[in-house]
Amino acid sequence: MALPAGKQKSRLADALLAEGPDPDYADALMLFGRFVGEWDVDWTAYDGDGRQVANERGEWIFDWVLEGRAVQDVWIIPARGRRGRPSREGEYGTTIRFYDPQLDVWLVTWSGAKDVRRQGIGLGHRSRRAERTGAPAPLGLLRHRAAFVLLAELLLA
Repeated sequence: MALPAGKQKSRLADALLAEGPDPDYADALMLFGRFVGEWDVDWTAYDGDGRQVANERGEWIFDWVLEGRAVQDVWIIPARGRRGRPSREGEYGTTIRFYDPQLDVWLVTWSGAKDVRRQGIGLGHRSRRAERTGAPAPLGLLRHRAAFVLLAELLLA
């Protein structure tokens, strides 16, 4: 990740960020590791009747963390260059995805700063082991972010 000019990586960033996936589980970690990088996002919000109520450009930044044993992202709507002060629309939050090799599942937690909410989901990796252990398959679509992740998983498979 590129840092702003003149800014040095903090001790927290140094301890958190990893160079890549843990080699012992690299194949399984690529389920979300394929998204590592910086993405531009077109975000649209809808009301309960399905009418579009907001549209904004944003950022979605993924990276390896915790010695390559997890993938973390930051979801920023609107994009930092357009934010100014906290926005009434959109969100600024983070998701951390841990792979549990014993269960062969991903444990995913989202925390958003705007609505101060937390959501968790367990996603089975593509193996029969996850099914045999009773580990949760996708537990429904939790709002728009989880829906995108599940859709992206299907499209990139």
